[in-house]
Amino acid sequence: MSNKPRRETRRSQILRVFTENGSTFDGMSQSVIMEEIMLNFIIDEDRAARCADFLIARFGTVKRVLSATIDEICEGGVVTEKEAGGIRLVSAFMTRVLLERFKKPIKFDDLNTLTDYLKALYSLECREKLYMFSVDKKGFLKHRRLISEGTYSNVQVDFGQISKFMFNEPSGRFIITHNHPNASCTPSSGDISSTAYIKNRALELGGEMAAHYIIGADGITRVPEEFNYAYISTNYNFKFIFSSITTSHI
Repeated sequence: MSNKPRRETRRSQILRVFTENGSTFDGMSQSVIMEEIMLNFIIDEDRAARCADFLIARFGTVKRVLSATIDEICEGGVVTEKEAGGIRLVSAFMTRVLLERFKKPIKFDDLNTLTDYLKALYSLECREKLYMFSVDKKGFLKHRRLISEGTYSNVQVDFGQISKFMFNEPSGRFIITHNHPNASCTPSSGDISSTAYIKNRALELGGEMAAHYIIGADGITRVPEEFNYAYISTNYNFKFIFSSITTSHI
């Protein structure tokens, strides 16, 4: 029987360095971190390294890879659809773990807790996403739904999707949230006018938008809800844009 030591696998090597660094990724390149993620569902080490290098070269950071769509990850033909699905699964799992600590109901106007929750929800996002949360009679958040996913600087929203969610909730009351992943939480003119539009249209249909929050790189803000509704009611169709750019997209 040979006493020749077994070759250290690539995954064992990454784990060893991770442990030696105090269980942190400090000092590791984005490609190595991405490679470790790929090794979770790709057996061949050479292929994992190739995919990781390709993805980091294309997206720049692990965070941008984790927030990409399956189609975007598959572009270029290096990563398969199954492997891209595995990356999305990792992203969803990490977000779920971050949200697990929020066990108790959250009030929509409890800004401290809500800020921590939204930071966790949007922590891996590099593109704008708009969520709706139903709010019960006591002001607690109940159900969450992703309404729209946009680009790195704006998100287009169909009011039909908002009204559908609103009608399916007993209270008819809701809040909306969206992120400015690469900008301040300061609302753009498009954010403000679109918020007023949603609020007034919801009221006309018997619902209530309790608040609209934007989370950005510098914190969270509640969007003002007063605007010249007479103007926007004649200049909007049922689709509009939230944007992290401070100029209007109307």
